[in-house]
Amino acid sequence: MAVVALTAGTADAAAGLPPTGRGGPMSVRIGLAGRDPAGLEALARAVSAPGSPQYGRFLTPEQAQTRFGATAEQVAAVQRWLGSAGMRVVARSAHWIDATGNASAVRNAFGSDVRTRPATLPTEVGAAVESVARIGQTQRRGMREGATSAEAATSGTSAAKCSPTWGALTADPKLPRGYTSPEPLDVCGYTPAQLRTAYGVAASGLTGKGVRVAVVDAYGSPTMRSDADRFAREHGDAPFADGQYLETVTPDKWTHFNDNTCQSPSDWAAEEALDVETVHGMASGATVHYFGANSCADEDINATIAQIVDTRAADMVSSSFGETMHRTSGDIDPGLVAQATRLFEYGAVEGIGFYDATGDCGNDSVHSSPVCDPESARAQTEWPASSPWVTGVGGTALALGVGGRPLWETSMGDRRSVLSEDGKSWVPFPGAFYFGGGGGTSEDFRQPYYQRGVVPDRLARTLGTGSAAAGRMRTLPDVAMNGDLMTAVQVGKTDAASGRYGEAPVGGTSASAPMFAAVQADAQQARIAHGGGVIGFANPMIYQRANRHPLTDVLAHPDGAPADISAVLDLGPGDKGHRRVRLFELGHDEGLPAEVGYDLATGLGSPRAAYLDSFKH
Repeated sequence: MAVVALTAGTADAAAGLPPTGRGGPMSVRIGLAGRDPAGLEALARAVSAPGSPQYGRFLTPEQAQTRFGATAEQVAAVQRWLGSAGMRVVARSAHWIDATGNASAVRNAFGSDVRTRPATLPTEVGAAVESVARIGQTQRRGMREGATSAEAATSGTSAAKCSPTWGALTADPKLPRGYTSPEPLDVCGYTPAQLRTAYGVAASGLTGKGVRVAVVDAYGSPTMRSDADRFAREHGDAPFADGQYLETVTPDKWTHFNDNTCQSPSDWAAEEALDVETVHGMASGATVHYFGANSCADEDINATIAQIVDTRAADMVSSSFGETMHRTSGDIDPGLVAQATRLFEYGAVEGIGFYDATGDCGNDSVHSSPVCDPESARAQTEWPASSPWVTGVGGTALALGVGGRPLWETSMGDRRSVLSEDGKSWVPFPGAFYFGGGGGTSEDFRQPYYQRGVVPDRLARTLGTGSAAAGRMRTLPDVAMNGDLMTAVQVGKTDAASGRYGEAPVGGTSASAPMFAAVQADAQQARIAHGGGVIGFANPMIYQRANRHPLTDVLAHPDGAPADISAVLDLGPGDKGHRRVRLFELGHDEGLPAEVGYDLATGLGSPRAAYLDSFKH
């Protein structure tokens, strides 16, 4: 029987999987190729590219499935083949078929255990199947949310002192000298009003009215709506109106929160509050629909994305999670990547834009920081932000003065020092890398057409390891917005254990991604009001604007900033009376310098008033 080679996931014995040769069951997700996968990709590009005759001529989900989805004959053929091999179909969707079987059935179906070797398929179904992925296993850590509090990362308590704006308050002069004198205190947490002013949203008068924004995370806080409404009222904004907040969660189906695969639902709560409150704060007229995946596992995240795409539940999707693609315990399953890629393409042909955080560990080469993946195999970019069909949002540190007036903006990258026990020095000094916006050159995806002529070849052709790339590759981020720990944003949520509502500053590209998605909602409102349509997949349009300079070119040493940008986080007394004080040096993203023009720390830069104005004509 002729066979067709097919990509499938791999994992090491160290990953803890039961060997299929011993009879353990295995579940697989078979990605359906559909009628015309090449045509789907081509149309996704055409409807997203300004200047194309098909630009903006989006399809409905029904039209997309009719034109590109799998035929009934293809589905039936795959199901017959699985049954004949002894596999049992347990679920199916428009995009894939889930099946399970013992070791013998798996080998009968694929010619391998889909773990150590690429799978093979008989030719009679090869054209109908695009990918095979293992699912339901705990072989690797799934997506990680990135909401980070400087206090929590350090001690788990609230800061005793902080500044309402940059430089308004300074640190205790009795502290040892750091980078500047006096050292400014960290910002207490910017409010939505400050950020709306800083990025030109307030001056534009735009609110995202008429636009639907989906927020995707794992699980779902039971107090999401009430927390968001209270947070808005506390800061002088209007709460959600009736019908303006929607929620899709299925707690009875949640998995993987007690097997070391995912963080717990309570751990995800801060991320969820950050995402929802940030979108509402920056686009107060938009409808926000929260979607909680049943776990952080890739297959559950993909299923949630499919739910949005198949119903066109949103105009844009904000996701603040990610994972390293190459870990010492095994790479991400390429079958799951392929299946997500098809979903992004379906989203593009329907006019849906995806906005993902790029991560908080710079180029992911450092393992010492608590926000970094200790099993990252090398410098790399994170998934899913690295997808060419996603807008990857990196981070900046934004200094605001009175009234939300921007003073300067640098890259999100912090070196941290700790006050010594005797209070006389900083250790180490200069500080060690602790936190930074994700970015770099992908080793997995070729350079998309919209980056040509904008991203310098020296970046596109050089991997984070210093090795030459296979050619011009996808680079990250595309854009960036505020997310640094020292210039964090304020977030309110109810503590699951105590039932008490509280607020705290939270940072990370977890803040940057929903912030930019909300700005895009404002931009879409302006575009429609001036005779345009929905934005859809935004990268071609964003890169086309690069030469018009509607974005702030974020630099490591911006005008108006001190030569050494630093801040102090003062947490007050700790155990044995020792003071818990941290010194941060800003603008030093690990392996990702912020330079003139496009760079791997902040991409094309951050939006300003001119960016939103560009959608009004």
